[in-house]
Amino acid sequence: MVVSQQQITAYYHMSTSNQSFLNMHYYLKQKGIENNKFFLVVYDPDLIGVNPRDPNLNTTMKRKILRECIINFWYFIREVVRIPDQGGQVGGGKRYDLHRGNLALNFGFLMNWNMFAEFPRQHGKTMGVAV
Repeated sequence: MVVSQQQITAYYHMSTSNQSFLNMHYYLKQKGIENNKFFLVVYDPDLIGVNPRDPNLNTTMKRKILRECIINFWYFIREVVRIPDQGGQVGGGKRYDLHRGNLALNFGFLMNWNMFAEFPRQHGKTMGVAV
């Protein structure tokens, strides 16, 4: 039985409009951590610069976005997720805010680790776990 492995190419979405992800990249880089942009990965380069919430997207682009969300959790929380804000409009909300705490939390979830999260008040524990 011959099993062939296909090479997967990953790109980094350095032009994302979610500034918290770029800030985390620069923070980790400043600390000397070499793997400092794994959460900026995108597998389909056609999605770089595309707003996944644009109502005028064609069917092909919508399929690409859906496929990327299925295979790439980081793309989903970086580009698609919106956190509802009180009194905000329907379909609005703020972007997912990546900081050290929920970066570690999300990475641990992807690794299927059992964790206990303790953050200060109002630092996104509930939203980090819910997303």
